[in-house]
Amino acid sequence: MGKFDHILIVTDLDFTFLGEGGTLVERNLEAVRRFRAEGGKFTIATGRRLFDARRAIPDLEHIVNAPAILANGTILHDVVNDVEVESAVMDFERAFEVVRYMRTALPHVGIRVTTDTTVLTDCVTPMLTKDCPLDQPWRYRVLPLNVWKPEKWYKVVCRAEPEETMEFKKLFLEKFGDEYSWCHSEKTIFECQTKGCNKGVYVERLREYYRAQGLEMKVYVCGDYENDLEMLRAADIAVCPENAIHTVKEICDLCLCDHKQGVIADLIELLECQAAEREG
Repeated sequence: MGKFDHILIVTDLDFTFLGEGGTLVERNLEAVRRFRAEGGKFTIATGRRLFDARRAIPDLEHIVNAPAILANGTILHDVVNDVEVESAVMDFERAFEVVRYMRTALPHVGIRVTTDTTVLTDCVTPMLTKDCPLDQPWRYRVLPLNVWKPEKWYKVVCRAEPEETMEFKKLFLEKFGDEYSWCHSEKTIFECQTKGCNKGVYVERLREYYRAQGLEMKVYVCGDYENDLEMLRAADIAVCPENAIHTVKEICDLCLCDHKQGVIADLIELLECQAAEREG
């Protein structure tokens, strides 16, 4: 029996688990190793697909030992066994209408779609090069809208300057707002996906996943931005780094160090202290 057998930690990646410039924080990695050795379950909840999560954490399957929440709460994936547990796919025809309408209304804004295999766009704008790097063309497809064909879509994303992103949001909500779940994952990114799907829903799915195995988990969730709010609300203990936005800090039980200093290590060290006190 380990001291963390019934504890699950779920963390956002950018500006939470990852440090300066999206780099790995060694203090976090070492703490996760200790946590797992004592039976703890650790996973990520991110807007990225599995491919991009592996780019951020190359040794992902040796760090994460619980199913990962991907594509902003539309995919639950068993990373260790490389098996999709569950997913929520958008209705293609209606989602394509979102892209077509928004492209007509805002012809110069970056729009991309997360598909089953890659990222799809009709035009790589300057802002969209952050997601579709010109020197890594294998990560995405650029095709005119009139040749797009039905396939699995998980989310539609606007990536643009903050004022353009807000304009996109305004028009989107006027036309489609009641049909989809939506959020900002940062000031330059607005995302929409199947209604009722978000990171919080998949935190609950994780609880069910472990209950089916006879395990009742205490869930700690760590996040920093608007797209983390639902999963923080779904947590037993909500945690944020010092750099989190104000609305996130308002609902969290714990506010720990800045993401660059290793907020997950802070959390695990706190759990270790609590365990030592119980044993003492």
